Amino acid sequence: MIARLAIMMFLQYISYGAILPIVTNYMKHNLHFGGSQIGYVSAAMAISALASPFVGSFLVDRFISAERMYVICHSVAAITMFFIGKATTFPAFFTLFVIYYAAYGPSMPLSNAIAFHHLPNERNKYGFVRVWGTIGWVFVAIGFSYLWLRDPVTKEYIPERLPDCFTLASITSVFMAAYSLTMPKRMCEPKKDKSIIPVSAFKVFANYKIAIIGFAFFMISAVGKYYYVGASIYLEDWGIQKPDIMPLMSIGQIPEIFAMVFLGAIVKKIGFKTVFLLGLVAELWRNTSLILGSNMFVLITGLFCHGLSYGLFITPIYIFLDKKCDKDSRSGAHQLFSILNGGCAGLVGNLLGGQCLDWFATNTGIDYRYYWAVPFVMTFVCFLLIMLVFKPTAEENSVE
Repeated sequence: MIARLAIMMFLQYISYGAILPIVTNYMKHNLHFGGSQIGYVSAAMAISALASPFVGSFLVDRFISAERMYVICHSVAAITMFFIGKATTFPAFFTLFVIYYAAYGPSMPLSNAIAFHHLPNERNKYGFVRVWGTIGWVFVAIGFSYLWLRDPVTKEYIPERLPDCFTLASITSVFMAAYSLTMPKRMCEPKKDKSIIPVSAFKVFANYKIAIIGFAFFMISAVGKYYYVGASIYLEDWGIQKPDIMPLMSIGQIPEIFAMVFLGAIVKKIGFKTVFLLGLVAELWRNTSLILGSNMFVLITGLFCHGLSYGLFITPIYIFLDKKCDKDSRSGAHQLFSILNGGCAGLVGNLLGGQCLDWFATNTGIDYRYYWAVPFVMTFVCFLLIMLVFKPTAEENSVE
């Protein structure tokens, strides 16, 4: 089952990794959208904040299994993504992205819920399962950029092929939907509670420690969305060619792979709180390196820390959350965190990132010192909050 879940994660993140690192650059330099328009399109993922609770808690495990709902989500996402690559106007591009995220958005927390449902007594192996999503991200970044965007003989960049990233994402979602049909389906019993989010899921958030990490999760998720709005644009303005942008950004996934593989052992050794703080330190350095932008070495160390931030902060938060869940609250609680991540944080991070591209624009370009100072401050607030206020018990601090 672990191998099957790993394949699921691999395909899930190939689909997303094919477009996320480069889509803002594509909008700015290929479609010539303004900063606010880029922010609006990127914030379209917030539509999943409305779709995910309904799909994940009202339908899933009541009337349809998570595995079968997964098929529907990826089928709709595949069709929509195919047409996104052909859209050239802002209204069409924005509308299609809203539909895409309404379908694809719920698939992200569903993948976590499916994994935890099939690993009820082996949460420490979630990192090993989730790491294959990261491997898929690196695989598509390097493969698409070097095997497709460059001429195999001259090695020259072929700009006409950049929109093919949308076709690749569409094809992968087709494979994902087909693969999901082979996943074991659990029996679903209709429940009396027909609310969008079950009361049991809200009770999980009554614990003040979950509320604290929920706020920090929201802030750092917003920082992550902000990063993807400006990163590819920043790198091209810095002098990086388009085919090199996705592989360069995927450098961060290398330490993420090791962090996730050994996540269970790391948390067991030093506890959740210390792991959270290490992830935030990595996030602080990433933003610092982007502010400095002094040379390639400093830049690479910052991009390298992106994966450490995700692997040591975002991923263990899901495990800490799951420790507080039972069978009835698990799907709902993960969907609530999906609202914080893809919904609220997606809306704030993407809109803020797009607006900052306009706010910090100068006659010679964008003043990236101010642009990257915004996520630095947000991350520093979270670091202080976790260090001073978050005080888990010895049992809560353990991965067991």
